[in-house]
Amino acid sequence: MRSLLLLLATAVLPLVLSQESSLAALGPSAVVLEGSSSSYAQLRRWQAGPQAALSLDFQTQEPSGLLLYADDGGRGDFVELKLVEGTLRHVGDARV
Repeated sequence: MRSLLLLLATAVLPLVLSQESSLAALGPSAVVLEGSSSSYAQLRRWQAGPQAALSLDFQTQEPSGLLLYADDGGRGDFVELKLVEGTLRHVGDARV
């Protein structure tokens, strides 16, 4: 995964990547986005091993919006999570 991009206008996005995560400096592994519809957080590349796990919790006031987007740096693979009228939708390749 080249980078992980989290998007949402008003959201609380707790992230658990690992104990050594670069997010540790942000406190209790949380990113808070408030304000405009173009608010986002971009995380550095994560070298996930075979036992790696990623946990995301989203809280939003909007029924629709892009929650997560990650790609392989332009080689064609990507993954996207979005809300469409309150329903979670997954698009893309899980290998990203």
